[in-house]
Formats: sequence, structure tokens, C-alpha cells
Amino acid sequence: MTLPDAFISQTIVSGVLASARRTPGKIALTEGERALTFGELADRIAQVRCAATAQGLQPGDHVALLSPNCLEYVELVLGLSSIGISVVLVNPRLTATEIAFILQDSASRMLIAHTSTSSLLEPQVTSLVESTILIGDDLARWIAAGAGTEARGSAQEWDTFALGYTAGTTGKPKGVMLSHRSRVLTFLGMGV
Repeated sequence: MTLPDAFISQTIVSGVLASARRTPGKIALTEGERALTFGELADRIAQVRCAATAQGLQPGDHVALLSPNCLEYVELVLGLSSIGISVVLVNPRLTATEIAFILQDSASRMLIAHTSTSSLLEPQVTSLVESTILIGDDLARWIAAGAGTEARGSAQEWDTFALGYTAGTTGKPKGVMLSHRSRVLTFLGMGV
């Protein structure tokens, strides 16, 4: 018996892509009045992969994501991590000084930020990365610039999909590496 790739590869994107093949018209995500089907989400993941490759990002690079929960958050985490880029999850409630520390500590090459966090994008923050993209028109242009590019890289289940930072109550926050496999097994254990 041969198992489908989704059961063999335990990356966070594998389940989404399996659902997109099985039920592309089924709603995957909602945010207020906005919704994405599994098919649309798979397309957006592919677009993020191509845009990251066109930007010159490579497996092992870090990209910081400063955003509250939104559809783009999921698209970006899944798309970037699927080609071996670790997404640095930055809490939008932090101060600019705390964000600067995380960007420097993680050696993030790029910062993608939600427009609601634009007041935190001081020079001490943006000077630490090669580029800053705001979710909205900036992100749309970044994705459009990647059209026609073939995505390179693919994640393995033991690769780090994200870096989460501890609260730092006893010192500076520390980056915690989260592997694809650990997150998938957490989802399975929760019955998600």
C-alpha cells in the first residue's frame, strides 16, 4: 500500500495541500467577511513561494512577520516555511526596541508587517533588515513581482518552520526553534 505524500511528509503545508487536492472548494480560512478556500490558499502559498525565490530568499534564511492574525499571516507562514525559510513570529504588542532586538538576534533578512503595526516601524527596526513589506498593496506588488519565477527549495519535516521568542522575564527573549514535525504532531494530538 502506498500512502499519499501528505501522510509521509509531515510539514505544516502538506495537510493544507492534501485538502486542496481533495476539496479545493471547501472554505479553509475566514477573517470577518473574507474567506479563502483550500484551492485559493494553495494558490496563495505557491505565489508566496515564487515571490520569496524571486526576492533571493533561500532555505535557512529568516523572515520576520509582525502581524495580528489575518489571512495573509497564514499564507506567509505556510508559503515561506514550505521552501525552508524560518518565519520569525513577532508579537505586534512589543515595543520597537523589543522588535529590533528580535530582528537582530534572529538575523532576519526581511520584515513583513501588517499596516496596523506601522507605528512600530521606526528606523531602529527597519534598518536591521534588507527590506520591509507592508501587508496590503506592498505585499500584492511583492507577490506580483514573483510571477513566473520557479520556486526553489523545499522543507523537510525536521526543518525549523518558525522561531518563536520567549517572554524574556528573566533576561533577553530567546528564539525557540519549532520544527514542522513538532507542529504537525501537536495538531494531530489536538484533533485539529
